[in-house]
This record gives sequence, C-alpha cells and structure tokens, in this order.
Amino acid sequence: MTPTINVKPLNYSENGEGEVLCLLHGFLEDKSIWNPFIHLLANKYRVIAVDLPGHGKSELLHTENTMLDMARAVHDTLKSLGVKSVNFIGHSMGGYVALAYADLFPKNVWGIVLLNSTPEADTEARKKLRKHGIKVARSNYEALISMSVVNLFTKNLREELRDEIAKTKEVALTTSPESYIACQKGMAARKDYTTMFMQGVFRKQIILGASDTLINADDLLEKFDSSSIDIHIMTGGHMLHLENRQALENIFLNF
Repeated sequence: MTPTINVKPLNYSENGEGEVLCLLHGFLEDKSIWNPFIHLLANKYRVIAVDLPGHGKSELLHTENTMLDMARAVHDTLKSLGVKSVNFIGHSMGGYVALAYADLFPKNVWGIVLLNSTPEADTEARKKLRKHGIKVARSNYEALISMSVVNLFTKNLREELRDEIAKTKEVALTTSPESYIACQKGMAARKDYTTMFMQGVFRKQIILGASDTLINADDLLEKFDSSSIDIHIMTGGHMLHLENRQALENIFLNF
C-alpha cells in the first residue's frame, strides 16, 4: 500500500518585497539557518524561508522523503502564497529539492543557487554511507547526529565555531529518526540533474567549500568548466553559511 502523502502547508517565514527568493535549508537543519541573511536579502527580494518536510515545524511526508515529493510540497506552499516564479538558494539537500522543483516546474524557476550542493546523483559509495547511517540511526541516533554534525565543519574552525556546532547539533536532534531515515532514502534515490541544470533556461550558480568533505569542489569545477554556470569555491567546508558568512552575503546579493 502506497503511503499517503501529507499535504499540509510547510512552515515558513516571509520578509521583504520584489522577486521571490525561496530559501531551502539542508538535511537536519531548519529555516533558522537563513536568519543571519534574511534582513539583508529582504532589501532586494521577497524572501520566503521554509522548513522542509520532516524538519523544523513541518511534518514528514512519508517513509521515503523523495526530492520530488518535497519539491511538490514547496510548490504547494508557494502556490498558496500566490507565487508563480521563484529563485532558490538551496543548501545541500535544499539544493537537491530546488533541482527537483526545476525539473517538475521549469517555467516557474528564474534562478537556482546551489550552496554546498550538486546536481549530480549519489555515487554508489555515498549510497552505502547513507545505508550505514540508517542502520545506526535505528540504534544510536544521538551519537550518530553528534558525530555527523561535527564532521561537516572544517577541522581548523571547529574550536572557533564550537557554539555554532552546538546549536547545529541541537537543531539536528529536533529532527526525528524517522525523518532522518526518510530523507536519507530520498537523497540516495534522487535523479542526476546535471544535464537539466546545464540546459535549464534560468540563472544558475554553484557555491562550494574548498574543504567540503561531502562534495569535491575541484571535481565539480572541472566538470562545469566549459559551461556558463557561475562557480565559486570559497574557504570553508560543508557549512559555508556558518564558516564564511560575509563572503556569502556578497555573492547572494550579486546573483
């Protein structure tokens, strides 16, 4: 029996006027990661930040939170707000959801910024790591989250960012084990959007951390070197919104 998909609107915040900019957080995060940026961005955009399904105050859709289903949930929320065209900034998993949205609703998308994210599908090695995470989540969830969060930050910044790391762990632990498992399954099953992203008739940008342990910035730069995609490689790891915030602000405003 196919699980019923929850159609309740996602939890969101809204600030500013102008072109719509929808902010999509990453795995085990919530919309609060964008709080330091919203005031600045709201001077230029109508900024809508959402809690993705199974995160923050938004309910889990079902036992496999696919990127396509999460994109549909974002679309339903934006539609309820009268939004017809949208720009996205997506961190990590949020980028995967933005790509799925562009695949489903290509005429609705004006631009996508992939922050610590990639249009590529998971490698087999990455899928194995996700399966291992699911196994551990069923037996020792808190320890798994603690270790996973720390590993997202660049080693030489961990002491400096210890308060931010503690807060990130706190938010991550508000995500249930069920949501963790559902999203890991959804990310492992996602499509490869490389061709769609390269050929899409919308503004596009990729922002990567030079020390990101999840996404190889050099490999991605080489892959898209001959394309028209604007790629920035910055100092920091997978959490650039915390590790290199000021530089990100300038890039976001000039997109």
